[in-house]
Amino acid sequence: MSRYTWILDPGHGGVGPGGEYLTPGKRSPEVPPGIYEGEFNRQICSLVESLCLDYDTTTTNPGPVNCGLKERTDYINGLQKVRGNCILLSIHANASGRGGWSTVYGSTVFYHPKNKKGKPLAEWVLEAIDQHTPMNITRGVKPSRFTILSKTRSMPGVLVECGFMTNKSEARFLASSDGQSQIANAIFETIKTVELLKLFS
Repeated sequence: MSRYTWILDPGHGGVGPGGEYLTPGKRSPEVPPGIYEGEFNRQICSLVESLCLDYDTTTTNPGPVNCGLKERTDYINGLQKVRGNCILLSIHANASGRGGWSTVYGSTVFYHPKNKKGKPLAEWVLEAIDQHTPMNITRGVKPSRFTILSKTRSMPGVLVECGFMTNKSEARFLASSDGQSQIANAIFETIKTVELLKLFS
């Protein structure tokens, strides 16, 4: 039985009527071998949802459209107001450099500095990514005032940068079905741990 409502937020991007990607900056320098971030984020959220058969999950943007920050935060806060037990996981892929491939790599999990429950959640997520994926390095948990975190501080929440889509090796991993499955499983392991230990009760 689910103790919490897990809100999965796939950040960025949508596909237009002609198949064009609507946020061209949120992508690898080449696709393939890399990814369009919005498609990657939605795929991870979809995979996590498919694993959470015993847990209550919802997503801010299930379809192939670009959903703005205000619309997403309004939905998140509205759900929290009704249920009062929500936890936010905002899923992203990172980027570095000025349009080409970069050597920067690794996963990072961000929390809002004034959200006391955000930091321990971030630590659990990062530890799970470290344990359940072959990512070369984790870059730690870091405070941030990203809008998605600033506007949803009434609940535990984190923004997960799963890896760098601008690093060619890491982009291949993020684009692969095995890589996506491993990342989704790491996030699912976090959900199981939080539910089992009742961390935010």
